[in-house]
Amino acid sequence: MRSSEQIKAEIEEKFGFFPPFFSPAEQNPQVLENLWQQTVCAYVNNPLSPLFKEKLAAYLSRYCAIPYCMICHSCSLRPLGVRAREVLNLLEAPPPDQRDINAHLQVLADHSEQLAVLSNWNSTIEESLLICAVFISLEGEVADYYRTQLRHLLGTVNYQHLVSFIAYVKTCHVWMEAHPEVAHTADKRAIEHFSFLLEDEPELADFFHHYWERIKRERQNWAEQRAAIAERQQHEAALRQSEERLSLALEAAHMGRWDWDILTNKVFHSVTTEAHFGFTPGSFGGSYESFLASVHPDDRQWLHQAVTQAVQAGADYEIEFRVIWPDSSIHWVASKGQVYYDKTGKAVRMTGVTMDITERKQAEVALQKSEERFRFLAESIPQQVWIAQPNGELSYVNQRVLD
Repeated sequence: MRSSEQIKAEIEEKFGFFPPFFSPAEQNPQVLENLWQQTVCAYVNNPLSPLFKEKLAAYLSRYCAIPYCMICHSCSLRPLGVRAREVLNLLEAPPPDQRDINAHLQVLADHSEQLAVLSNWNSTIEESLLICAVFISLEGEVADYYRTQLRHLLGTVNYQHLVSFIAYVKTCHVWMEAHPEVAHTADKRAIEHFSFLLEDEPELADFFHHYWERIKRERQNWAEQRAAIAERQQHEAALRQSEERLSLALEAAHMGRWDWDILTNKVFHSVTTEAHFGFTPGSFGGSYESFLASVHPDDRQWLHQAVTQAVQAGADYEIEFRVIWPDSSIHWVASKGQVYYDKTGKAVRMTGVTMDITERKQAEVALQKSEERFRFLAESIPQQVWIAQPNGELSYVNQRVLD
């Protein structure tokens, strides 16, 4: 094993100075060697561009309670051509959310042919990759999908270079928080560039001074948002389960479901309801007018009046009407609905169910015709005809009996 002096000499030769970051490990050659080899593999020899590495390290370091890493990496950006105002904008930027990541993943996907070679990344690609890298670094399970997508876009090798660098930065944070006595003022990067950054952008001094309070507020808001999202997801999951059970019950009863947003005039029809109107899935129009257009012309006006009365007066909506299928055949539909109102009493939504009652109506018509034929025959013959109930009560007699 090399001595601390040997390792220190190699570090000084590489950087031109011995960063205070390594100072706490000087008395422990094994730890110093470990820190240095991680630095060499994940930072120094990492093929990611120097500008990308320093930007990512500076931003992620705002989540470290000790400002050493953030200040030193911010100072490293100055000789790379990044102005002080740009450094401040980078550090003040809020953490990205999923909407941001979706947009930036699309940018990377649009330039997928350029992602294979690290040196071929332009500023647009690096900016999108920077935001995606921050997201997968800060998020937990929420980012699993995006990690997979990023690995697919970058390829396994380049993705490993990225995540190894992120892991190294996090290691640095843990090391610094374990040794808060390490001062950035003794680091050559800060000595040469920190005062110039503050001179060019005085607001940086205020950010560095108050950043941890800001980050703690940010994390608190972040946690509250995550809790709200989790609660909403639980409600959505419960709602989905409830809707699945309802759909199963309706399907078993051959009933369909519809939902009319009165404010937007958008109407949702389940697949079964569409079938009741003779439409294939997804082909039924999504408005109240398209619904009325499918109703038989003789039933359309009174049906609209029933809907209007239900909306305006909160009356029950339970009717039977005829519909004309696209093949011009006539069918019967029974529909029942309920109106929902907002806090001001304004009708905002109407939802209900449908059932195809064509067979029942046809049976009723057939029965009516049969009754008519029976009565015609019974009244035409000279014999006496009567129908008696089990209790002896006569429910029908023809005219011959009366005579």
